[in-house]
Parts: sequence; C-alpha cells; structure tokens
Amino acid sequence: MTYGEFFALCLQEWRSEARADVTSLRLTDESYLELCEDLIAEGADYELNVLPKGSLAKGVRPTVRCVQNPVTRGVVHLHGGADADAAEVFTAAEFRTVAVA
Repeated sequence: MTYGEFFALCLQEWRSEARADVTSLRLTDESYLELCEDLIAEGADYELNVLPKGSLAKGVRPTVRCVQNPVTRGVVHLHGGADADAAEVFTAAEFRTVAVA
C-alpha cells in the first residue's frame, strides 16, 4: 500500500455516508513495508517501532507503529503479517456513551 492509497482510503471512508474514521490497518508484509517506506519518505506524522541497539547496522529497516490519519487527524495503528490488506474503521453509529455510577 502506498501513501497515496492510504490517503485515498481515509478520504473515501470519511466521505462515506457513515463518516467512518480509519483506526487500524492490518496489511500483508509487502504492503506494510511499502507503506512504512512511503510514510518515512513523505515526512508524514508517524511513530516508529523501537529497534534494539545495533539493528540499523545489521540492516534492519525501521517500521512505523502508528500514523496520523491525514483526513481526520486520528491515530491509525499499523500491523503487518496479515493474509490480506484490511482496514478497521470507526463510525459514530457504533459509538455509545455509558453512564458510570
């Protein structure tokens, strides 16, 4: 998944009738690494996963833990290792307030 595809997904979900907010992406390893590289190259607002000391010297690439949704400014958590790319979205219809005694 490229940064452009991520942005388009966020925009499409927000413009939908449900006004959905992308909150999590579960991606294949290939899509996850592609998106991580694009986010870093684009200078998007993201947080990197913590790497053990010396990892970069061993050729381990940094990966992104979460990124800011470019449309809603909410946090989008990123996960690799999925069998297929999927997004989790939040809609106001699924949110409810519960009284606390």
